[in-house]
Amino acid sequence: MSEQDRDASNGMMLSRWRELMNDESKQLTSEEKEAGWHFCGEFDGLLVGPAEDAEWDCCTCFTQEEKDAFLAKAKSNES
Repeated sequence: MSEQDRDASNGMMLSRWRELMNDESKQLTSEEKEAGWHFCGEFDGLLVGPAEDAEWDCCTCFTQEEKDAFLAKAKSNES
């Protein structure tokens, strides 16, 4: 997998992100949801997750504690 196709923090591939954003019939997997990925109402339905720094920081769909837990889980999965 090329680095250009991988988001830094949690492993969602850029191609997967594009697929989800461009095809309404595609759904997030349970693993993606458990990682914090969601279509954020704060950003007009943009697909946001822990790897999306600016959007993730501003998103109010989760509490800060929940967001911290998603980030900790993503980091633990990297090792």
